[in-house]
Amino acid sequence: MHYFETGVELSIAASVNIAGSLAWGKHHGGEAVDRGLRRHIDSGIGCGGSPVGGGHRLPLCAHHRRAWVTVFRRRTAHCCCGALRVEVSADPDAVVACHCGECQRRTGSVFGVGAYFKREHVHAEGPSKIYIRDGQEGRKLRQHFCPTCGTTVFWDADLRPDHIGVAVGAFNDANFPPPTRSVWEESKHGWVAFAHDVPHFAHGRPT
Repeated sequence: MHYFETGVELSIAASVNIAGSLAWGKHHGGEAVDRGLRRHIDSGIGCGGSPVGGGHRLPLCAHHRRAWVTVFRRRTAHCCCGALRVEVSADPDAVVACHCGECQRRTGSVFGVGAYFKREHVHAEGPSKIYIRDGQEGRKLRQHFCPTCGTTVFWDADLRPDHIGVAVGAFNDANFPPPTRSVWEESKHGWVAFAHDVPHFAHGRPT
């Protein structure tokens, strides 16, 4: 998945994902965006009327570049049964791999990975229940989970009042950005390792 905020061309290889994303455009009243982008994709003609050279590049005007970015910056996470969903409209400010005991219990795995988005970029819909647990220094963390399948999809914490954490696995996106830091490594399993350079912290993030 690629974002073209300043570029002038759209790779045809990336356009194979357009159908699902344009469904979002229609749902949110984006019929004009749908028709415009689909015309360029289906016809192989750029906004300036020039045929696509060699079938590899599709020139887009500034208007449709902005529309493309708007569509493709949106990601959706959901629970196992699909009832509880979260749509995000921006890239995460941080992606954190956490090895604390609570995240291990929450996920049933040896660590959890959460993506943190500004609250205004997160929209949740569907039924949920909340489990409130204690954090450090008396702070609270509220985990929102589906009452049907039990999946924790997102959470909010006193530590980051302006952000919402979303379980990265709920996006089911192998191209999601990798962790930007690894925390609570004092309880990390010894065989866990990352393939990229990432800051390591024995406890939580520095405050």
